[in-house]
Amino acid sequence: MTSTTVIRAPAAHRYLWRLAGVMVFYLGSLFLAEYMIEDRRVTGALAATLAALPGLAFAGVIWIFGALIVEEKDEFHRLLYVRQGLIATGIALTFAAIWGFLERYFIVDHLEAFWWPTIWCAGIGVSAIFNKIKYGTFGEAR
Repeated sequence: MTSTTVIRAPAAHRYLWRLAGVMVFYLGSLFLAEYMIEDRRVTGALAATLAALPGLAFAGVIWIFGALIVEEKDEFHRLLYVRQGLIATGIALTFAAIWGFLERYFIVDHLEAFWWPTIWCAGIGVSAIFNKIKYGTFGEAR
């Protein structure tokens, strides 16, 4: 195999396309909710539905990451992805628990709940660095 040979991992390829699609949905639904609820003053069931759509996009991100783990054929890369998910979950839940207690005792202001899955996504990136340090690879799409 030469250095110009490109190896395509189907699971990683599908992951990237699915993630791109759900991010387009997330941004579109977020802008739509902001416009309709904030600018047009939509209320009631329609407002609740519009407000829930960006959150469903986050659920899609979690599903897509799980599908990557299930569909990945390479055991080593599957280990890296599972490790990333566990570390990211630990980071997000630890931050949520600490913040919750700080908030409970009026040390910090309330933080909107949608930040916790955002922190989970950042944790995926942080845990990729941990993978690089421990195993020599980020688990990058190949």
